[in-house]
Amino acid sequence: MLERIARDITCVKKSQVNISKSQANISKCQAKISKVILQTFIPHPPSSTKTERYFHQSQMKAAARVRYECEHPLDPTLTKCMLLGLYFPTSDIVCSHIIAVNNRNSLSLLGLDATCIWNEKNCLLIFHSIESKIENLEVVSI
Repeated sequence: MLERIARDITCVKKSQVNISKSQANISKCQAKISKVILQTFIPHPPSSTKTERYFHQSQMKAAARVRYECEHPLDPTLTKCMLLGLYFPTSDIVCSHIIAVNNRNSLSLLGLDATCIWNEKNCLLIFHSIESKIENLEVVSI
């Protein structure tokens, strides 16, 4: 009988050790998830100058117009909004990042590396007022 009690005590101690290890692993996973969420969704200070952003935006917008065939076939001054499917003057269309410059580490979600932050694969050509509404969380696109 004493052997059985000793065996039961040993099993309980092993179970407690396994539970402690599981709780430690869960805590580690929660910490990793929290870190990714913070890096992805919490805005960081701009990682580029206004001049640099303007330069890259212009190049990315031109490349995206060609890549996604958003230039109007008859009037090159018009560009298609990728969300609405309507044409607007090119000056009213902005090249909006899918993954923001501040969150460049998240580009792996698109299968891209951090050097592709200014790549046309990481943008949408959208009407400027829609972009501001999305940024202010007044509109959500599904």
